Amino acid sequence: MSQSAHQRSGQIAPLMVGGVAAVGVALAVILGVSVSGGDSPEAAAAELFTVDHGDFKVTVPCSGELAAMNQIEIYNTLEGRAVISEIVDEGTFVAKDDVLLRFDDGTVRDNIKKLQEEVAQADNSLDAATAAWEIQKQSQASEMAERQVAIDLAEIALKAWLEGHDVSKKQELEMGIQTAEKDHDRLAQRFDHSKTLKEKDYINNEELLKDEIAYLNAQVALKKARLDRTIYLEYSREKELKKLSSDVTQANAEYGRAKMRLEASVRSKLSGVELAQLQLESTNDRLKKLEDQLTKCTVTAPSAGLVVYASSLESMGWRDRDNPPSVGTELNRNQPVIVLPDTSQMIAEVKVNEALSGMIQTGQQVSVSSDALPDTIVLGEVLQVGVLAEGGGWRDPNRRDYTVKVKLVNAEGLGLKPSMRCKAEIIVAQVDDVLYIPIPAIHRSGALIYTYVLESDGFHQRAIKLGQVSDLYAEILDGLEPGGVVLLREPAPSEIAVRIEDRS
Repeated sequence: MSQSAHQRSGQIAPLMVGGVAAVGVALAVILGVSVSGGDSPEAAAAELFTVDHGDFKVTVPCSGELAAMNQIEIYNTLEGRAVISEIVDEGTFVAKDDVLLRFDDGTVRDNIKKLQEEVAQADNSLDAATAAWEIQKQSQASEMAERQVAIDLAEIALKAWLEGHDVSKKQELEMGIQTAEKDHDRLAQRFDHSKTLKEKDYINNEELLKDEIAYLNAQVALKKARLDRTIYLEYSREKELKKLSSDVTQANAEYGRAKMRLEASVRSKLSGVELAQLQLESTNDRLKKLEDQLTKCTVTAPSAGLVVYASSLESMGWRDRDNPPSVGTELNRNQPVIVLPDTSQMIAEVKVNEALSGMIQTGQQVSVSSDALPDTIVLGEVLQVGVLAEGGGWRDPNRRDYTVKVKLVNAEGLGLKPSMRCKAEIIVAQVDDVLYIPIPAIHRSGALIYTYVLESDGFHQRAIKLGQVSDLYAEILDGLEPGGVVLLREPAPSEIAVRIEDRS
């Protein structure tokens, strides 16, 4: 291949085949797609190209940002007021267990002291419990009697339904089915007889239709009767039975709960020590929670990583570069604060136009260059193709792009960081050993695709058939032979020796 073709290597083009090749040329220009060429013979002049076999790669160009494949997100987990008193600088590389930030813990410590005082007050409820004990014993007997009445009523209602309504309803439904079956059989016979009479022209169509409608109505009535029985037995009956059974169960359960509650209440009233102990356990639970909050006032790194403020990332839902977290900043609960990307394994998140997204598959090879290191090519492979397209926003509402994640395989030691802008070329196809010419040599007039071939008397217009196409090269399936020389521009009228219509 010529030196100029080698210089274009690595650019990107869509893959078009056969009859749609000409459309592919226009699409390649619109979407900014390019392709890398293989070896070709040296052109005789800057505007000429010698037709020969060669190879080229079809690639898709895209751009986006670098990101870490894995990262740890740090949130504010304090339940109360969270004011930052210390925070590590963004961009710092921290080791595991290094302090990332601290919150003002004065309020938490004050609340801990108050709860410690409440523990001592557990014994003060003993006098009130003694007065309430007598009242509780009297109300216990009264309430338990009411619960027993509720159980008796629920059981009576269940028994009455099972022995009365349920039996009557089943008999009614069975009778309805038997009646519908007899009526169905009668009308079926009548309809069959009417068809026989109609064949002998003893009755007219209207009389036959009337008997047919009556038969169809009987079919519907029979199906409905059977369906009514099914619905009742499998649904309505089960629903009512479960409801009445549940009433009995709930009445018994409520009796048991009331008994336990009242007995527990009596015991609690009798023993000031037990009440004090319950108060102590409750207060201790609250105290432990506050002590846990105190430990959360100091946040350390779960693992090594690069410190990135959540306010710098759109993906965290709180992008505010002008107001990064600092000493004195008050955070909401569960608000993201810091992200620790693991920069040992980086990925590129690039955008691919929806018209080209169908060409992208996992495992395809990719070359990536960041804006920070434009001369350094990092190899990678497609890791994931987004499921849903993303809009272009108000700047380009008609644009739809898919996010493609590319795993970088040789980025160690380059100092790449998340959010660095990058460009990528995804290799989607390899075209080997084909006859090809550059795109500028191809012309079109309606359905006719042609090129200009250099002959001894000037340029001859020649129809060609295209195969795989990019914005740099196109495979020639028919119309040219190896060694032919084509013109890379539109010739002047005086340069054209033979036109296609001249041969007809």
